Amino acid sequence: MSGIIQEKTKVAYLGPGETFSHQVVDEIFGDSAIYLPQDDFPSVVKLICEGKADKGVIPFFNPYEEHIRECQEELFKTDLVATNVHKIDIDLYLASNRIRLDEVKSVRSNEHVYKQCDVWLKRYLPEINFNGKGSTAGAAEDIKKTPYAAAICSFKAALENDLDILAKSIQNTKNFTLFFVIQKASSIKEWEDYSFFCFKIKDSKEEKMILDILQGHRLRSSQKWDFPHPTEKYTLFFLEFFGSYLDANVVSFVAEVKKYFKDSKLVGSFKDSITKRMVEI
Repeated sequence: MSGIIQEKTKVAYLGPGETFSHQVVDEIFGDSAIYLPQDDFPSVVKLICEGKADKGVIPFFNPYEEHIRECQEELFKTDLVATNVHKIDIDLYLASNRIRLDEVKSVRSNEHVYKQCDVWLKRYLPEINFNGKGSTAGAAEDIKKTPYAAAICSFKAALENDLDILAKSIQNTKNFTLFFVIQKASSIKEWEDYSFFCFKIKDSKEEKMILDILQGHRLRSSQKWDFPHPTEKYTLFFLEFFGSYLDANVVSFVAEVKKYFKDSKLVGSFKDSITKRMVEI
């Protein structure tokens, strides 16, 4: 039995159970993983860097909360690389512990959730304070001990905590999240066909410079994302292109671009482009 346990992949994610991160781990790994729930996303990253987890699951993109900056910044500081992209639809419920909707005085959930259901909240709970921290499942646990509070969470989290459903599917339309499966670069056995890079840049001129260097090495971008920092004077520029990280033209591209951009990092190595995955899934 111990031999079987040792062969399982240790996967870190934002816990406790029944978070959307937990759902992703379950859908990808199922019974082949040892589940390691963490209190926040930096802890997920730290556990992998320390070798206490083989892989981790973190969110990267949501159409209503594009700047999942906490995860993007954490990745930039490490040698971790994303090797898989997983998309899930986000279905949000408002749940309570034996109170009615008109008795709710505060709402709790993960900090990224508010923008994903702000249309409903502004219509039905316009005067209520939103407390954004922890996870959706953690919020479901917390409100059992907090009078006149409600949680925005998944149906499973509400069910797990024996909560009443006050409203279902309160999320804005077409609400989904892309999650990355991340691991140490040194543990990657085979590099895939698409490379995904991130650069800290100051302006559009620097972005054009990177694209010109890319074209000069006969590489073509398949996806671009710009995430300006809300307070600092820089933008996280994400660039995906066809070419394995060890291909000769990719190696020469990386070598040249690092001459001008010290703050750059390989973020992912994927079998298919993110754009294609978003359309197909």
